[in-house]
Amino acid sequence: MLTSNLDSQRAVIWDMGAIANSGKPDALRLFQDVLIASASIPGVYPAVLIRVHSGNHVFEEMHSDGGSGSQILAVPDGFMTSANPAKPRPGVRLNMYVLVNNALMPEFENVKNNTLSVMARAYSIQVKSQTRSALLASYMFAQRVGIRFHVASIDRQIDYSVLDPFNTEYMRSVFRLGYSETIAGKLWKDKPIFSETKAEFAP
Repeated sequence: MLTSNLDSQRAVIWDMGAIANSGKPDALRLFQDVLIASASIPGVYPAVLIRVHSGNHVFEEMHSDGGSGSQILAVPDGFMTSANPAKPRPGVRLNMYVLVNNALMPEFENVKNNTLSVMARAYSIQVKSQTRSALLASYMFAQRVGIRFHVASIDRQIDYSVLDPFNTEYMRSVFRLGYSETIAGKLWKDKPIFSETKAEFAP
């Protein structure tokens, strides 16, 4: 699980299995806090204060959506920038699967000229741009070291509001799209595709 530490400006990776199996009295609370923080979109939902220990000191860190720190949790930056990255052993074929809960292609919308609408639209564009850049970096790394790359994303325009990301009708439309493409064997692509296909709007 990925969150963004707003205090240190760092992406934080959490081992949720280790937390759940730790047996510590505060494990459940930490598990819940991390889960909520990872989905707390800045400006839409409040950040989460997570209690941490450092030596004899106890303090609270502010965490929110992991997308602020990294849109894709696939390959550490150090691996990507290494002059001689480790490659799979001869005869071993590795696969990288990246599931993107977003549309990669441009989506048209008549934006209202008010502060909140403009901020929401700009944030949506920023997230999409960062996701595309991270995808390209992951794809190029996979090509470089011989890993088979697979990516799935929302490849139809489905009407939604960034201010209401958990809207029931939107989630049902995304589920139906994913289900139909999985059944048809068209869900996973072998490279990022940023072009627009046909439009589909939620009822």
